[in-house]
Amino acid sequence: MRTTNGTPSPNQSISELQSLAPLESAPTVTQGTNYLEYGIGRFEYPAGWQVTSTAPNLTDDGGFNFVMSKASQMIMGSFTSDDTNFFTSIESSVVAAFESFSATSVVDNVNYEYFETSNGFTAGIVYYDMPLAGSKGASVFFDLTLNTDGNKYISAQLTLTGVSIDEALAIADGIMRPAESSTSSKTDSDAGAGNNENNFNSGENGNIPVEIIMECNFQDGPLSLCLPKSTTVDFTQSYAENGLMTMAQYNPYFDGAFMSPMIFLQTESLNHSLEDWAAHQSHSWESSEFDSNIISKSFTTDSGFPATYIIREFNSTLGSNNFEYYIVVDLTTDAWKQRYIANQYASDNAGLKLQFIGFGQSI
Repeated sequence: MRTTNGTPSPNQSISELQSLAPLESAPTVTQGTNYLEYGIGRFEYPAGWQVTSTAPNLTDDGGFNFVMSKASQMIMGSFTSDDTNFFTSIESSVVAAFESFSATSVVDNVNYEYFETSNGFTAGIVYYDMPLAGSKGASVFFDLTLNTDGNKYISAQLTLTGVSIDEALAIADGIMRPAESSTSSKTDSDAGAGNNENNFNSGENGNIPVEIIMECNFQDGPLSLCLPKSTTVDFTQSYAENGLMTMAQYNPYFDGAFMSPMIFLQTESLNHSLEDWAAHQSHSWESSEFDSNIISKSFTTDSGFPATYIIREFNSTLGSNNFEYYIVVDLTTDAWKQRYIANQYASDNAGLKLQFIGFGQSI
């Protein structure tokens, strides 16, 4: 039926449109029965685990990140290659994690061991107790490099919460390369000296930091945070006010980061001020076996909350120019204080403190 005057004169004819190359769907992580697979990695997981509402996201190097849960247990994992890694050996990864966790006051009984998966890949695990959350945690590092990968270093990492050491090792056995890859892992002599070098990507010119785009859409109860774009967050403990104790714990995963910070929120009654806290932490670091250069500074957040950061640079068995940092923000508000003091045995000096704890290289 003709409803207009004139003759059709499209910008592209039907023959031109029909001759175009077929459109291809954007690549995605394959989610099969009890496995995830894409690019350089495959993860086969036990029954009962589910991918969270945050779908696995791809990385530019052919890897991917994912988060899974089963009841109160969590798995956060990643497959990475080359310059997305801070460290390029199992030893350096385990040493960094062990020293970082051992230096914090929020985990206890830190241990580690090296092992080999049933697929022949070498791995290391650092496991610990988390008293605040009443559970256990572990970080597992894998060298997935094959003798066909040339100079590339292919690796994977799992961060697990709420699992025993035996459960962690069983879950870790599901990390592997895709089925079409060769199953021959690279030996130490194949790896070459280049695999002992740090490959921190600090920008195109080597000195200019990569711009970080922040998104302010993280919300848990009354708490709002701005985090780097594409951050995946593991909710170890959602925000809760239980009598005298308010607490929350999150493990964010920053895309491309070797070790992202841990975030803790809790009622703090021991230190009367941020300055007291910083002085205590500085004294603790000064008493450690490492020769540390310690820097601290007070500031105010964009939302008007007082905060303090403290950083130490130190040399260790991992190498030089390591750094560890704490950022503490006093989130005490009149509304929270009123709810808190309604409890018996409430302390007049108590406040609500948010802590970021992290570790890295080349400050």
